[in-house]
Amino acid sequence: MIPHRNQPGGATSRGRTSSKAPARRAATKPLTNEAEALAKCFALAVRNVSIYPVAHPRARSAAEDCLALVRARGGIILTTHDRSLGCNGCRLGDDPQFEWVVERLRAAALRGVVMSPHCQHDDLLEFARALVAPRRAGKDPAFDWPVDHPRLRVLPLTFTGTFGGGGEGVSGGDTLRACPAVGGGWTLENDGVCGGVTSQSVGTNQGPGGREFYADGFATTTGPGSNHQEISVGGLAKVPGFTDVVHTVFDPNTSNGNDWRSGGLRKLSNTTGRVTGFFQLFDKCDSSGVNCPGSRTATLTFGKVNGIGDVVALCDMAPVEIGNRVWSDENGNGVQDPGEPAIAGVPVSLEIGSTTYTVVTDMNGVYRFSSDTRWSDTASAEFGVPQMSDGAAAVVTFPTAVTLSGVSRPITRRDAAGPN
Repeated sequence: MIPHRNQPGGATSRGRTSSKAPARRAATKPLTNEAEALAKCFALAVRNVSIYPVAHPRARSAAEDCLALVRARGGIILTTHDRSLGCNGCRLGDDPQFEWVVERLRAAALRGVVMSPHCQHDDLLEFARALVAPRRAGKDPAFDWPVDHPRLRVLPLTFTGTFGGGGEGVSGGDTLRACPAVGGGWTLENDGVCGGVTSQSVGTNQGPGGREFYADGFATTTGPGSNHQEISVGGLAKVPGFTDVVHTVFDPNTSNGNDWRSGGLRKLSNTTGRVTGFFQLFDKCDSSGVNCPGSRTATLTFGKVNGIGDVVALCDMAPVEIGNRVWSDENGNGVQDPGEPAIAGVPVSLEIGSTTYTVVTDMNGVYRFSSDTRWSDTASAEFGVPQMSDGAAAVVTFPTAVTLSGVSRPITRRDAAGPN
């Protein structure tokens, strides 16, 4: 993406006006919306080429004015939104000029245009001529412009390809470390050193000062990698007291150089900077359908493009719970076999400390007693039992028998090894 920079719109000069060239009048309502000004200058440049030859002074003058704004603003990105136009991330209001540009772009099967600040005069004029050429199926040539043009890039309406369901993309960045500074504040890593700790990762010309603290490259645990030297995609979690940091990456495997177009997590050491482990959430079969075994059904994902959200550490201790299922052991083997029915409505009591809690099994025969305070009690579950803690003594009591289909059945404690 071309960065947006706030720069002066240009200098003004004073002087005499030649009698051969009338002076231009200043607009009575100067444009205050920068995005709108950029979009309008582009629309005017294209419109003039639809009226005049590219060598005509008016066509060339409009192109010159547009390029001056593009260079001053560090480039522009124009995109279509239904019948309206967007510029540098701003969706513009209704305007006949913008609707006309949108119609031309859609007729050429484009959803947008990216102009770099290095765009040349002839680039814009030739693109405009290709854009305004008539489009009649079977009679006129289709829109023809190189998709990889270095200065004026087009964004097709649709993608074709096999990777990720259409189009190949890569999104990757660096993971940097900041450490507490003497006297307060934070200091960014430099030359692989942070907070007095020197990284054991390898590689030069990486990171601030020529070396990076964390090794976050493709198919390696120690360095920048061979094909992709930065594979971090933005998600990160650090839990105080642990020596690792977890971050989201594409191609997480640390040794298999053929396991690409995948996504997952990696662990980075805060003492060595090296990768200490990885977990793959999806592989290339999921993302591209390439080289999938016959037993697999490809489920297309984002591949190397960032399709993973943030990382959240769940640090709460698991609650203390007592619970199970009351069911009819039809064959008396002490195992919950498929098809053996649950028994609902069985009262179960928990005696803990000086308090007794009683619940009734639900339609699935399930009951629960828990120390978890986040949930509300139900007929079959008692939550927030304060006496329940690790190592606390408790007694669970059941009735001696229940009636099932009109027949009294004893409740026993039997497992596959026999009565207990």
